[in-house]
Amino acid sequence: MKNFIKSFIALTLSILFIMDPLSAKAADIRAIEQQKEVVIDSLTMTEKQLSAISMLNYLTVFSQEINASSNSKLYLDNAYSSIVNNINPNAVDSDSKEQIDSLLNTIEAYQSIATKRERLQYIYQQNQAKAIQNALPNPMSVFKCGAVYKSC
Repeated sequence: MKNFIKSFIALTLSILFIMDPLSAKAADIRAIEQQKEVVIDSLTMTEKQLSAISMLNYLTVFSQEINASSNSKLYLDNAYSSIVNNINPNAVDSDSKEQIDSLLNTIEAYQSIATKRERLQYIYQQNQAKAIQNALPNPMSVFKCGAVYKSC
């Protein structure tokens, strides 16, 4: 199993160098080496530890998607309900629960920002309409003489 992991990581490094040699910096190589050590150490981890790691990885990817879609109310509503309905709080550890709560709070903040943005947009449009109405109290007076902006 360890040989398979080592060969998989070597293949990943090779692909990284082939696809984009400029991004394959020493820091990237060190990060991959650290991941290799984590994977090898994961062979000795308990089921609960592996579950916690996979949950935190899932939450990391999910939070990136939420941040990328922070302006979409539909996506935020779906993400919030997905977290609430699909994650059993009794099946996750305390660190994961904290991350889930933080993620839910972030989604709520994004939703409130979107609602405030919509309200401000509505107020702005109403103020625009009032300004136009005050500037032209009777729009038909513009067309009084038969031509637009023609003085009588």
